[in-house]
Amino acid sequence: MLPLTPAIKKWEKPPCGDVKINFDAIVFNNKIGFGVIICDSDGFVLGGGGGFKDEEMMKKWA
Repeated sequence: MLPLTPAIKKWEKPPCGDVKINFDAIVFNNKIGFGVIICDSDGFVLGGGGGFKDEEMMKKWA
């Protein structure tokens, strides 16, 4: 069961000289979508990407 009040989270910068990598994925109607973004300690986006696959996959694998 989902909590009644969603947790409020904000982006926290990594230590100086490190990068933060955020990745997420979804499975819906046997299709897979994913995305990734890489930021430095100032929040500057260094890179990112994403894509889709039209392959059957179990939700627990995402």
